[in-house]
Amino acid sequence: MALKLSMTCALYDRSQPLVDGRIKPQDIDLDIHVNSDDRSRQRDAREGKFDIAEFFSGIYLADLEHRTLGLTAIPIFVKRMFRHSYIYVNKHAAIRSPKDLEGKRIGIQTWFTTTALWARGILADEYGVDLSATTWVANWAEKIGAWQPPSWLNSRSLRKARSFMIC
Repeated sequence: MALKLSMTCALYDRSQPLVDGRIKPQDIDLDIHVNSDDRSRQRDAREGKFDIAEFFSGIYLADLEHRTLGLTAIPIFVKRMFRHSYIYVNKHAAIRSPKDLEGKRIGIQTWFTTTALWARGILADEYGVDLSATTWVANWAEKIGAWQPPSWLNSRSLRKARSFMIC
């Protein structure tokens, strides 16, 4: 008898064969729900609506100490993309190198998206950017369990924070 599991993910070229049935997991009856809205997909995963969900790594990492999400991560990375292509610079902002981002505003979807996490790491580790010397502007704020932002973080959000603490 096949194991019945439900899954939510966005539709990418890497997930398409699973979604359209060209690839079938062995001994698993997989019910896939395609959802391109990151926010609702994250919410559905947190609320336990699916057995398997594509999820921001940063949210999971922020909650590890507190374990309020009740999730277990496995290292499957759906979006295997060259993330340098996700950094855009205003050509009128006099930015010629990553160090020039210090003192500027950097827009991100949310502090916890995997892409933002990766970009911050590259900027700090590879280019010496002082992350505390920038203002991080998130499309939306999130509260993750008891996680508190580091004291050096200068951030603001365009939209009000929503709490996703799961008790």
